[in-house]
Amino acid sequence: AVTRGQMAAFMHRLADDQSNDGFSVWHDAAVSIDGVSTYETVLELTGLPAGSYVIMAKAHMQNSQLVNNAAPACRLYADAQYDHVSATIEPFHHVPASWTVVNTFTADTNAAQLKCLDGGNNVNLFNMKITAIGVNNLTNNSG
Repeated sequence: AVTRGQMAAFMHRLADDQSNDGFSVWHDAAVSIDGVSTYETVLELTGLPAGSYVIMAKAHMQNSQLVNNAAPACRLYADAQYDHVSATIEPFHHVPASWTVVNTFTADTNAAQLKCLDGGNNVNLFNMKITAIGVNNLTNNSG
């Protein structure tokens, strides 16, 4: 749980550290991941120059079948860093999902990828977006 004051302080610090570098890619049409048993790229943000980023992604996972619950899983990758979301989705329903990764790239022309597998039949993703916001003086603390 985060208090309103703590969130305001966090946003203020982020605004102080934020550079003018922001990148985004969007795909609103449905992408089928039927029969995908290994993580495959469904959306990629390329051309990120060296630097530190907060990278966020969002998508809607949809089960378009009548029988059985679908259980897709997706990961947002930036180098070796990733955030993982999996869901069990009732027939003919969809769920929103979001991911966040903090990463520092040391060379130019980097990419962030949203990779998914189906975990069931007739799974689609739609309204997918990846956004990377460049920040200065970023450190990644484990915990």
